[in-house]
Amino acid sequence: MTRRLWPLLLAVPALAHVVSMSSAELTIEGAHGRYELRMPLYEVTHVAHPETALLEHVHFSGARLVSSNCRAESGRDAYICGADYDFGSPPDRIDAECTLAAITVPTHVHMLRVTMGDKHDQAMFDLNFTRATLRFRPPSAAEVAVSEMAGGF
Repeated sequence: MTRRLWPLLLAVPALAHVVSMSSAELTIEGAHGRYELRMPLYEVTHVAHPETALLEHVHFSGARLVSSNCRAESGRDAYICGADYDFGSPPDRIDAECTLAAITVPTHVHMLRVTMGDKHDQAMFDLNFTRATLRFRPPSAAEVAVSEMAGGF
């Protein structure tokens, strides 16, 4: 009986999978936002036109893209995109949408940190969670309750 279990136990590590990850920071100063996306270089090799495609899959409500530039940093094996956004007026919250998993790999996870002065928030995005609201104030008790209940479903 134990001879039959050994092959099964040895196959368990084969069930693991690799998670693709990128990170970004959005810094808000008044109505201006500066976004910097960092991704391992090997994750963009199969993306057609990464200099435009990556930023097309990250959106901030109420923001207009003013300028962008992307480059490969071979010494750091990283692909970095920078973008400037105009929000029209200083935001008190940002509704963000990230669909990078649609153009990279289905297991892609994107971490976004947002800073405005001394206020910070962050969100994680993947194939199933493509939208998040980032606030520059503490959430109310009702917002926390709704968010936690929605997360439970």
